[in-house]
Amino acid sequence: MKKYPLYVVYEEDCAEVIEDTYGDDGPYAGFTHDRYDYEVTGVYSTKPDSTVYYEERVLDSKNQPEEVYVVIVRYSTGSTFGHSDGRGHIVGVYESEEKAKEVSEKINTGKFKGKYGYTPWTGYFERLEGVEIDCFDIKEKEGKARKKFSR
Repeated sequence: MKKYPLYVVYEEDCAEVIEDTYGDDGPYAGFTHDRYDYEVTGVYSTKPDSTVYYEERVLDSKNQPEEVYVVIVRYSTGSTFGHSDGRGHIVGVYESEEKAKEVSEKINTGKFKGKYGYTPWTGYFERLEGVEIDCFDIKEKEGKARKKFSR
């Protein structure tokens, strides 16, 4: 098995402020509720030059595959003073759709243990919204990537 570094590029931004009740009493007197858009836009074999939004993952494989399956969790998070929906987390990159589905099932049943036992969708204020599996062709350089499908 060889190790192939892959760079998963994504976009994340606050799409909508649903509620903002911060008043004149200072930052601890109100509540905010916002919604985020999170989307993986491509998977590359070389480090991107033009974006700060990427995660490096290493794929163990006999040969570098032409396509990979990215498992993404959507979750909500917050605190006493705010709540955010639509946050995203890249769980992993997998060579086979079967492995990606296996990980997705573990997440949905609460049996998935993240790196170091951490999962950002579990906690007092956190809730799992959903799990996606996106299939991408691996491109050499950042540019026009094509999502093949999403499940």
